[in-house]
Amino acid sequence: MATMNVRELPTVFDWPQDSGKKDDDGFGQFVVLALDHVASVDTLEDDAVLEEALKLPNNRYLAMVMADAAIFREAADGEFRLGFQFYLVCRGYPVDCPSECVPLAPTTKNPLNRPPLHATAPLPWDLDDLYISTTTVFEALVSRIHFGRGFFPYVLGSDARYDLIGYKDDDMTARQQRKWDAHPETAPQAERFPLPANHIRTAGAIGFFDDDESSDSESSVSRRSEHDPIKDALLKVYEKTAIAAHQVEIWLDIEAECRLSDLLVPPHLFTESLIELHKIRKRWEERSVAEVLANLKRPQTDAWIKSVQPGLDEDLPNRSIESLHERGDGSDDAVESHGDVASPVIPIDQAPDSEDVLPSRHGIHSPADVKAEPATTSPRELLPAYPSVALD
Repeated sequence: MATMNVRELPTVFDWPQDSGKKDDDGFGQFVVLALDHVASVDTLEDDAVLEEALKLPNNRYLAMVMADAAIFREAADGEFRLGFQFYLVCRGYPVDCPSECVPLAPTTKNPLNRPPLHATAPLPWDLDDLYISTTTVFEALVSRIHFGRGFFPYVLGSDARYDLIGYKDDDMTARQQRKWDAHPETAPQAERFPLPANHIRTAGAIGFFDDDESSDSESSVSRRSEHDPIKDALLKVYEKTAIAAHQVEIWLDIEAECRLSDLLVPPHLFTESLIELHKIRKRWEERSVAEVLANLKRPQTDAWIKSVQPGLDEDLPNRSIESLHERGDGSDDAVESHGDVASPVIPIDQAPDSEDVLPSRHGIHSPADVKAEPATTSPRELLPAYPSVALD
């Protein structure tokens, strides 16, 4: 193998481009990549998780860089980390569905008679069975770049990439339709919800609220969120899984680094590794949440119960009040286990009389109007609103 310059945790400014070409947009390069097991789970800071990830196959693949990834992470210098959307390349038809591919010139044969896509320079192998998989498409951060000898001429132009996107959309649609045909009960059903005859479109109907009311509600949520040990602990867990992302190591010198055996690895094996990585992170999250709820001290739990009991907070949603009121069993415990989540219980002897009313966000309701509904609270519902972060 050639001696290579290596860049750890590259940013968007580390990606090489052929500045001599007017139509060069920085995409379309062919690269060798491998899943970086360590970087993909390091935010969880758990040795057991790392051991699980290292057991996954350590295959390398030929891939084409299609576009920027919708994964936004900052490097130490404040710049955005480099991340791409990749399409995998393989020899022969994809094993899981032979038609979901496009031939890469000089290859011409394919089940759907699609014309071959041409790179700006012939790939460095005399092969007539190279295909780009249209359904093995994924996004990942780049944890490490091996630059090699500099910029390489093997690029799929913008027109060819535009055609590839169209083929991908067609194949993904056909794949989804096959699933619906095999399992009709999973197909989406069109539903119509007629508006009442006297319906009037108002500001409130389309999601606008009075500023004062909104401010009061936000202040109340903020007060309940401050110094809450349950929410603080759960937030730390969910933050770690939220910022975790698939990461890959890439080599730019495909002539020196791509072995013919790499081209024989079926693309669906990479997809299986990504799915298993997601499962590993999900299992860690579930274990961590269970530990948080199991290790909380009783005084802290009692304080949380008091904060959500009826009458102490007018902004408590109806469903929570209904769940608390419905689940009372007169036991001495302040908390009973419901699945993996601690659910508050109000003893029967403390329940309001029939003349009493329960305050709620939407008005005043009597207990007789409250319909029984099973508690469905999950640990995530205990947290304040948190910006979503794109994953795998």
